[in-house]
Amino acid sequence: RGVLSRSICFEFNMPTSARWLTRCKSILSDYNITKVHDTDLLKIISLCNGDTRKIMNALKRLIVKSYRKVA
Repeated sequence: RGVLSRSICFEFNMPTSARWLTRCKSILSDYNITKVHDTDLLKIISLCNGDTRKIMNALKRLIVKSYRKVA
């Protein structure tokens, strides 16, 4: 019973690709990465099927790759 009391499912709508695009560009901008084309970001969003963890991991890889080029 204790486990059940901690297991609550929340249902919510997935953000649109346009909303994800805005958010991804904002995150990349925070790391001074501005030369990623919208079409490339939309492809990442599509390949990740709107999965937040997958999108964030893909952005993380872009950020790390960008910083490695600079170093």
